[in-house]
Amino acid sequence: MFFQFGNTGVEFSQLVVVFEDHGGVSFEVAGLLQGLTFLGEQMEPLFGGLTSLLGYGLLNAVELATNHRLLGGAFWLFAIPGVFYLIAAWRASRN
Repeated sequence: MFFQFGNTGVEFSQLVVVFEDHGGVSFEVAGLLQGLTFLGEQMEPLFGGLTSLLGYGLLNAVELATNHRLLGGAFWLFAIPGVFYLIAAWRASRN
């Protein structure tokens, strides 16, 4: 990603929000990758689900702080894999 500084009128507060949003997406992707089964080795679905939901919560916190509303539309779908990972970890702990 490239950001152009200069006479573009981009405020610093806007850049902070963009960086926080990218941090939330990074947490989500890290959680999704952490919970996957990769090359036959079972990764931790509990930590993957928690990390993914932490990233989703961070995205919602940034949206709530900047626009005074939660994410709407299809953004609720990003929480589904994290919830599935938590269900898988719960079922594995019962066996």
